[in-house]
Amino acid sequence: MSTSGIPWSWGFNNYGQLGNGTNTSSNVPVTVSDLSNVITISAGGSHSLALLEDGTVQAWGYNSYGQLGNGTNTSSNVPVTVSDLSNVIAVSAGAYHSLALF
Repeated sequence: MSTSGIPWSWGFNNYGQLGNGTNTSSNVPVTVSDLSNVITISAGGSHSLALLEDGTVQAWGYNSYGQLGNGTNTSSNVPVTVSDLSNVIAVSAGAYHSLALF
């Protein structure tokens, strides 16, 4: 089985920033749930982003300031699609915000 393009994460997970469907911290790498074909990732203070091969973006973790970009302020412990983005070529996660480059 190929693991190319599948992100792994580990560490503190109080807001689901590991993306594995739990809020349990992990001291060993775990796979991010249902995510493949990832070309780059970025980690913010308590959220994470993944840019997919098709130019769309997935986000997970803390979302009180809307940094997941899905139109809510609800944190998610699994990846959610960032709304209205396509043809993205780069992403970056800040402490409480996210950026995409077209």
